[in-house]
Amino acid sequence: MGSEKVTIEEQESGFETIRRNYYEICGMQLNISEQTTIFAVEIYGYSLEASSNPGPVYIRIEGWNSGSRCPNGAVYGEQIELNISSLPNWYVQNFNSPIKLSPGYYCLVIDGSSANYQDRYYWYINNLNVNSSLYMCRYDDGESQWENRFGDVFLHKIKRRINRSYYPEDINMTARINNIIYPVQNSVVIGTGEISASNLNFNPNSSNLNIFISNNISV
Repeated sequence: MGSEKVTIEEQESGFETIRRNYYEICGMQLNISEQTTIFAVEIYGYSLEASSNPGPVYIRIEGWNSGSRCPNGAVYGEQIELNISSLPNWYVQNFNSPIKLSPGYYCLVIDGSSANYQDRYYWYINNLNVNSSLYMCRYDDGESQWENRFGDVFLHKIKRRINRSYYPEDINMTARINNIIYPVQNSVVIGTGEISASNLNFNPNSSNLNIFISNNISV
């Protein structure tokens, strides 16, 4: 199937500041429930770069330390420089290569530890989401420790593809043969199906049989 963009959180109630030597890293727990390929993420925020030589700020996906409730340092795919500007808005972060993740918990990390200490980066957050079961976290450089809060969600969206199988009848799958539409019926195993077609006037030794498959799913 193709890719889809899913919104995890888009309602804001404030923001967190990413600044070198202060709270210089922020992270958002990700719950991946199926085999998933991530192509990009979007974050809502803005930058305030007062210095003449801003250092790089990176965004990446790491594993999740369930005990400490913070990223565990295992990087999936490649980190990229944060795409952001001085106006509050949604900013797309396209990874250089798709990142494949197995089911489990991960962390979306924005790392400002290499930024100029004069510069600030703001990531909007919803700390009023009573339905969230995820953690946000941030690294306090002065205390050399991670802090976390349950239920607070940074604003972000994910462009992804889920490796999911379907029964043909659940997605109205059909097959077109000689301009006749045949429904694809479920087989015993999910992801497989069968067609009942007769009088095709087809000779396997002398011609090609073209079958065109359609369904009603768009992801």
